[in-house]
Amino acid sequence: MTSREKRTREDELFGAVVRRHRHERGLSQERLAEAAGLSQRYLSVLERGENSPTLNVIVRLAAALNLSPAELLDAISHGR
Repeated sequence: MTSREKRTREDELFGAVVRRHRHERGLSQERLAEAAGLSQRYLSVLERGENSPTLNVIVRLAAALNLSPAELLDAISHGR
């Protein structure tokens, strides 16, 4: 099974939420990845919804975006 076949709606929503917040802050993927201690390639995979983030990654991305983890996850639970 490829990663594309494993995509979930939640993974896609998470990626869209991260991308939206990144764009709102005028950050490149490279810049956000660096601030969160991730690789740009991995951030790209997350934004495309091709992988599920761990709790550690959610916390790191939230901090880099100056959000709480709950704010990132709340958007997913409401489908936005």
